[in-house]
Amino acid sequence: MKLLGKDIHFLKEPPETLGVATSPYYRTVPFYLSLVLPILWNLGFVFHLRQKERERTHGHVFRSQRARGIAGDSLERAGQLAQEPSKDFYEEVARALYRYIGDKMAASPSGLTNESIDALLEERETPPGLRKEFLAVLGKCDEARFTPGERTRDEMQRFRD
Repeated sequence: MKLLGKDIHFLKEPPETLGVATSPYYRTVPFYLSLVLPILWNLGFVFHLRQKERERTHGHVFRSQRARGIAGDSLERAGQLAQEPSKDFYEEVARALYRYIGDKMAASPSGLTNESIDALLEERETPPGLRKEFLAVLGKCDEARFTPGERTRDEMQRFRD
């Protein structure tokens, strides 16, 4: 033991290091993540903005691509409505078909008539049998929607099949 002065006595050796020996912060994973994540976020944001811009300028393409899924969802809702006899089932089926044709042909579904649908399908060189069947289904929907009387569940089931 060394005497450092008259009043201070040596207590113990100083530790070799204070605290746990670690690498500097700039060599850790959080540091590199803090550098890379903002760049990735900005790239994702730019991609999202470009996608939205393309969707705005070429909306008919995106409508056409999504038409089948949207129509499928509407027909699923119609299937749920078929559990109870009502005209809502036929309205949902007709809405799905009109919207599908409108989306596929880049036309407004609200302005479509049977004649305009037939003309659009003919432009796309749809086989005459398929055009006739499509228009027949729309005709059955219109008949069920606009004629008085209740529809039965069996009638809706036959229509679905």
